[in-house]
Order: sequence, then structure tokens, then C-alpha cells
Amino acid sequence: MIASVIKHVSALFLVLYGYTQDLPPPEVNALIVRLNVETTIPDPPIILPASFQHSYETLQGLPLDSLKIARIAELAREVIQLQDTSLFYTFNSHAMGLAKKINHPYLMADIHWNWGEYYLAKFRYPEAFINYRNAERLFEASNHSYYRAKMFYNMGYIESLVADYSRAEMNLLMSLSIFKELDKRAQIMNTYNLLGSVYDGMEDYAQAIFYYQAALDMAVNGPHQLYPDLLNNLGVVHQKMGSGTLAIDNFKRALGTPDLRQVHPELYARLLDNLAYARFVFTPAAAVEQDLLTALRLRDSLQHLPSIIISHLHLSDYYKAHDQIPLSRAHAEKALEISSSKGLHRDQMGALKRLSILEPHLATEHLTRYIGLADALRKNENKQREKFARIQYETDDYIKANARLSQQKLLWIAIAIIFLILLVFIYWSMSLRIHNKQLHFAALQQDADEAIYAVRIEQWRQGEKARQEERERLAEELHDSVLTQLFGMRLNWEVLDLENNTNDFHSHSQSVLKIEQQLRALSHNLIQEPPYNQALLIENLEVLLQQKSHQGNFDYRMHCEQSAPFEALNEQVKMHLFRIVEEALHNIVKHAVANKVVLSLQIKDHFIIIISDNGSGFREGLVKKGLGLRNMRARSEKINGVFHLVSGKKGTTITIKLKHQDHGKPSH
Repeated sequence: MIASVIKHVSALFLVLYGYTQDLPPPEVNALIVRLNVETTIPDPPIILPASFQHSYETLQGLPLDSLKIARIAELAREVIQLQDTSLFYTFNSHAMGLAKKINHPYLMADIHWNWGEYYLAKFRYPEAFINYRNAERLFEASNHSYYRAKMFYNMGYIESLVADYSRAEMNLLMSLSIFKELDKRAQIMNTYNLLGSVYDGMEDYAQAIFYYQAALDMAVNGPHQLYPDLLNNLGVVHQKMGSGTLAIDNFKRALGTPDLRQVHPELYARLLDNLAYARFVFTPAAAVEQDLLTALRLRDSLQHLPSIIISHLHLSDYYKAHDQIPLSRAHAEKALEISSSKGLHRDQMGALKRLSILEPHLATEHLTRYIGLADALRKNENKQREKFARIQYETDDYIKANARLSQQKLLWIAIAIIFLILLVFIYWSMSLRIHNKQLHFAALQQDADEAIYAVRIEQWRQGEKARQEERERLAEELHDSVLTQLFGMRLNWEVLDLENNTNDFHSHSQSVLKIEQQLRALSHNLIQEPPYNQALLIENLEVLLQQKSHQGNFDYRMHCEQSAPFEALNEQVKMHLFRIVEEALHNIVKHAVANKVVLSLQIKDHFIIIISDNGSGFREGLVKKGLGLRNMRARSEKINGVFHLVSGKKGTTITIKLKHQDHGKPSH
């Protein structure tokens, strides 16, 4: 598509800007190539619409994807050359519908490019401009800067056609900056060429020469097909500036391009006409009639009407200067006839201007018509400029509207994000509140457990105190009553008649003594305080083991190396240790299906409590999620201990370690 558009734009540019409508040249016979009668221009191969229709129907069976859309768009592009409006509308509209369906900006831009090319070929410049503008926006959205620059070029070209040179300049400079950034030499040269044409239209000839020369320098550095066109355009500007020598020199150099007549016959005819006319203007004595007629015949064979009109006007000027008024008038009238039939107002004005001089008796009529055409042309140009300005304004307004919509969309997205963050915060706050309640409940439960344990300890102490008091009372009774009586009995026996039955007396006396000794020993044992501080935790654990062994039907063994250090721990620590062992034994009874349990209390670098069984072990889910295990870990942390659990198919081992220096002080 790129090559096609460049070719099309270049052709239109050369048609509309390559003529020297009011200027003239000298003669170099060696450069004039005579047109042979047998010279023919081959016709392009004919492609029938039916073949395109068949290709289009074949594509309908393909699945919808970007490749299918691109092929349909390519068919539409090729149909433009057939001038078949119906097929083009069908193909291109279908391609656009599919591209919108899959929301493909690049393909939509390419299809808008097709519309622009179609309307440009139909000389419907506003429609072409709108589609090029849409294509540029879509290429920007799809990040294709090269094709975006192409669209700027095309828009600038159309604006130059309607003499809206200021906007054309802006678009062309925009495309030039992108082409330079991408180092696209051919496109830079084309843009220089068109900028030269724009400044020529603005009558800023110095800038026009600058850009034409810049393009020419690039073409000289590497042979390029635009080289003779650039020389022609540069010659035209020099001719307008009155530099006849430079103008003629550029036309000659262009005509010296190898195989120019065979490869570009229209350009050859234009250069031949421009050279002859320049020689006629700057060196009136030069014989240029044959060159002007040769150019006319060649153009007539090519049926290029705008250039045929230029040849007739140049010949009219030539014959007028040589006082051949009938020939001059005939060529002017022919130019007027062709330009009127094609609606070419500028050429009509040129012909009427000449006829007003050649036909003085009709001068008023010709000038009136001339003025009417000038007014119509000016109004049309103003209308076109206003239309393009309106298109530009509407496009900018559309862009602003899109920007506002984008901002509103971003605002709604921001509100949604803030709302989502608020919901997350609320959820987090509620979760934290629930967690804090759970922690508070756990703390209350711990306090309750500690209180219950303290009550049990106090009850035990009260019981022990009552038992101790009872022992003391019994001891006192035995000592003060029974022993006294026995002692009195022994004394009475001693004063009995020792002469009668001495042996029996002595035997009874010994028996009573033995009773006295036994009662005295019993009295002392009752008074002795039980070893509470050395046996409470250990005894409680042993009782717990005995109870759980009956519930779980397992054998147990309890091993304690030294009980005193464990019993020296404070009451809360012992309570937590007791609860941990209790929970571990509960899990064994409930889950392990064990037949052997070992409880070991050791003292090394730490206080160490180990509960092991030979059961089935814990499942992974229970290890991670069990509430009992979490409580056991929590209790260990509260007494500055370390909880460790190992579980497998051969059983489970739980280890709790306490540091010596902490003495098992609970953390708060």
C-alpha cells in the first residue's frame, strides 16, 4: 500500500506542480529528441472485476482473523485502479466492519488509508483528508510512527492542493521530523520536494529553493527516480524569480536523464515544453516552435489533458510574440475549450486573459468571464479552507471529548480502586477485631485456667493442712494420753513382786516397751510435714498418666531424673506444663491409637519435657490447623519455652524446652 500511495501522490504532485504556466526557456538542439510516429505507450494489463469478486468470495470461507481482514483490504486497494466504485465500497466496508469487530486499530487505520486514496483519486479532497486524519490517529494508537508520518504527508499534500499552505506546512514538517527520526531517506526527499512546492505556492521562493535543493542533494547522492522532477521544479522556481540561466540549466540537466523519454514520456514532454518556453521568454530570438509542437504531440498521444492545455497556452504566447495572431488565437481557444470541459478554472482564466488581448472587440466579455471565474475560484478556495479548518476543529474537539471521557474513565477507576481499598480495610479491620477478640478470649481462658489451678492448689493445701492438723492432734493424743498410760502401766508392773514369776513379768514389760516405741514412732511420723514442694507436679503428672492410660488403653512409663528443680518452678509455669502434657495425652487417646506412651522429664542445658508415643501420627492438616496444637505452642511461648513436634508413621514426639536462667517465668 505504501508504494501505491507514494506513486499516486507523486503522480498527482507532478501533474499539479510541475508546470510553468506563465514562464519561458532557450534552445539546445542536442537535447531535443524528436517524437517518432511509431512511439507507443503500452497499456497496463487488464484485470477483470470478476477475478476480484472470486477472490473476495474465497476469502469469506476463512476464519475471522487479522490476516483475512488484511487480504480483503488489499483487494479493495487493487480495485481502486479499476475505477469500480461498487466493488471498492463492498470490499473496504466489509473489511472495516471486521476490523472494528476484533478492535484492531492498525487494520482500521489501513482501511481508512484505502478510503483516503479512493477519495483522492476522485478529487474529493475533504473526504480524503478526513480518512487520512482518522488513519493517523489510529496509527498513533497502534504505535506505528512511520505510517503516521505518511498520513501527515498525505494531509499536507491535500491541503497544498486547496492552497491551504499554512496547515500543509505544519503537517509536512510533522511528517519530516518523524521520517528524520526513523532515517527514511526516500520519504525525507519526497517531503522536501512537497515542502518546496508549498513554499512556491506561498511565493516564498527562497525557502522553496532551499527544500528543492535539499531533496536534489539527496537524489544526487544516490540515483533516484525523482531526480528529473526535482530539477524541473527547481527550474520552475528560478524561472519565476527571473533567473533564466539557472532555470534553463536545470531543465537541460533533467532532460539529460538516461532513457527519460522511454521511461517517463509525460515528464519528458513537460521538461521539453518548459525548456522551450523558458528559452522563448529569456531569449526571444531562439527557435523553439518545433520543441513546443513536439511536446504537444507527445502529450496528445498520452491524452494528459492538463498538460495539453499548458502546451496550447505556451504556443499561443509564442505565436503572439511572432505576430501570428490567428495561430495564437486558435491555441488559446483550444485551451479554453479543453479547460472548460474539465472545469479547470485556472487554465480557463489563462486562456481568457490571452483571448482578451487577441480579440480586443471581445475583451469586455472575456474579462467579465475572467473576473467571474476568479471570484468563483477564490470562493471555492476559501470554502475548501474553511471546510478543512472545520474538519481540523471538529477533529480536535473530538480528541478533547475523548480526553474528557478518558479522564472520567480514570476518575471512575480511581473511585472503584478507593472503594475496593475501603472494603479491604473494613474486612481487615473486622478480621483484626475478631482476632483480638479471640486473643482476649484466650487470655480470659488462660486466666480462668490459672485461677482454677490456683483454687485446686489452695484446696490441696487446705486439705493437707487439715490432714496435718489431724496428725498433730492424733500425735498429741497418743503422746499425751496413751503413752502416758502405758508408761504408768510399765512403772506399776515394775513395782510388782519380782520374786513371783519373774520371767512372765519381764516378758510383759518388754511387750509394753515395744508398744511404747511403736506409738512414739507413729507419733513422730504423723507430725512430719509431707514433701509438697518436691512431689506435687510429678505426682499430678503420674496421676494424669494413670487416668489417661485407662481411657486410651495404653501402657505408660514415666521417667524423671530430678524432681526437685521441676517442683521449684513457679505455679503458673507448672500449670502450663501440666496443661501441655494433658493436651498431648488427650490427642494420643483421641487420635494416635497408641499402645505405649513415655513421659520423660530431663535437666540438661534446659528443662526438657518429652512426650512420645508409638501411634499413627498426625495428618498434615491437623498439624497446621489443630486448635489444641496451637494452644500447646501458645502455652510454651507464654513460659518462654520452645515447642517442637515430630510426627510420622512410627509415632509422635513432642518436646518442650525451658531455659534455666528464666526459671520458667511466664511471659506477659
